[in-house]
Amino acid sequence: MAAIAPPTAATAPLPEPASAEKSKADEKVDYFNLPCPIPYEEIHREALMSLKPELFEGMRFDFTKGLNQKFSLSHSVFMGPTEVPSQSAETIKIPTAHYEFGANFIDPKLMLFGRILTDGRLNARVKCDLTDNLILKANAQLTNEPHMSHGMLNFDYKGRDYRTQFQLGNGALFGANYIQSVTPHLSLGGEVFWAGQHRKSGIGYAARYNTDKMVATGQVASTGMVALSYVQKVSEKVSLASDFMYNYMSRDVTASFGYDYILRQCRLRGKIDSNGCVAAFLEERLNMGLNFILSAEKLYGQSMAASMRLVFGLLTFVTFGMIIGSEFPTFRALHRRQLDGYLQLPRGIHHWSDDKEATVLRIGYVKPEVISWSPRIIVLHNFLSMEECDYLRGLALPRLHTSTVVDTKTGKGIKSNVRTSSGMFLNPEERKYPMIQQYRYEKSQFYKPHHDYFSDTYNLKRGGQRIATMLMYLSGNVEGGETYFPLAGKGECSCGGKMVKGLSVSPVKGDAVLFWSMGLDGQSDPDSIHGGCEVLSGEKWSATKWMRQKFTS
Repeated sequence: MAAIAPPTAATAPLPEPASAEKSKADEKVDYFNLPCPIPYEEIHREALMSLKPELFEGMRFDFTKGLNQKFSLSHSVFMGPTEVPSQSAETIKIPTAHYEFGANFIDPKLMLFGRILTDGRLNARVKCDLTDNLILKANAQLTNEPHMSHGMLNFDYKGRDYRTQFQLGNGALFGANYIQSVTPHLSLGGEVFWAGQHRKSGIGYAARYNTDKMVATGQVASTGMVALSYVQKVSEKVSLASDFMYNYMSRDVTASFGYDYILRQCRLRGKIDSNGCVAAFLEERLNMGLNFILSAEKLYGQSMAASMRLVFGLLTFVTFGMIIGSEFPTFRALHRRQLDGYLQLPRGIHHWSDDKEATVLRIGYVKPEVISWSPRIIVLHNFLSMEECDYLRGLALPRLHTSTVVDTKTGKGIKSNVRTSSGMFLNPEERKYPMIQQYRYEKSQFYKPHHDYFSDTYNLKRGGQRIATMLMYLSGNVEGGETYFPLAGKGECSCGGKMVKGLSVSPVKGDAVLFWSMGLDGQSDPDSIHGGCEVLSGEKWSATKWMRQKFTS
């Protein structure tokens, strides 16, 4: 519970959400306030992530070391076979190893990436925010091979419900594209380009339809290319993807099917296509900044080294075994019910002691990200495992009641239209948990901007001031529901589907936000004012732990 802060001239009020009792007439689509679409060049990004990762044969280690908050160095070592030119029909491969050194500079307005390889290639990328809406992107590759060096310059403009891009490249390449949101889920776009060096031009059109569970895209161009893709999100961890590529000039047709399985410590991807190409890709985080990548690809009918055949077999076997064992628990225990003292958890909600990912999670997979120094705000990615999130929700579900806020005069909890969620306290007596309060925000529910620190003597005497707050997200697939800090940052952010001044954090299942209500001087920090944006779709579940100056029961 938190004391309510009166609005000030410097504090941007949270967008006033609509009543939870909207009629269907009130829920009509506002075509003058549509979401901004993704860039035209990324229209197939979900399918590409599953079906076309950076496949190779062999293994790679990536290590990134941060030197300070903005600058880091990276090292990559690749080991695997490489094809060499041959006059015979048989493919000749020789074992090779490569080393890559990189330097990275990441700032809110400027990002610089540089890579140099042992074969002499140099890659560079730049991303610079010229204004809040205009972004400059540049990338270049220099090599000692003739006609293989290239460069590209992009200017991206982001409007309220549209994006446009202008491209310049070597070889007299010019291009432009535009994409517009037509409904909250559908966007349409087009592109034109001119390659002066090759005397070729073209025009293309694209469409994208997306919901919380699926993404469907289509693209056609005058060059003869027709591309269709579909991605279905099976669960929080598993996605299935397919695409269809057709060139009506060359009559080439390719269809692919793949999967993408995300774990706390690794990511598994695989595909098979109509050309007989089968591939698997494993990326595992061994520790903070250290990644291990194993990849194999086989074209059916060609010979394959025994070692790579073994690698591919293991990847495929492990992947499908983990999908079946993790996503279909009824295979392990049909109608299994779990008891925790007097608490009987709903079917499908597992006790946290069964969380097999927790050990790896605690070793170092939690990734902290400082998003603001004043007020102090840190996002802890992967703070909770999926099982822990489900378990906490299972405890809270049968015991929810209307949420209250702290009365600034008496310090007691009272009902208020400032907060429209439902919640419950998880007391220390229950399995010796720390005192945690859980909340459920349904569609149209919200929490107006407020401070977590107390201004009443009742609570200050009981446990002292609230120093900091840990807010943990227990659910995904939520639209809106951001945690909003009006006085943090200098730009704009999304809050309940609207662009407002300040900084916001989107609710991602398993992530947590740690922010301080007191400054380094030990005094209450007025800039720590925050709120919960309106939930547009889905349910937002969260758990809150307040850090106090003294122990309180």
